[in-house]
Amino acid sequence: VISTSIIHLIFFFKKCKDLVVILFYCYLVLGF
Repeated sequence: VISTSIIHLIFFFKKCKDLVVILFYCYLVLGF
């Protein structure tokens, strides 16, 4: 159970990181 939780946490973190990058990119585009 612990190993699967860690895997889910890693996938969640990677998904959030991608979302942050997309939001930051959109912010730069709208900023310019």
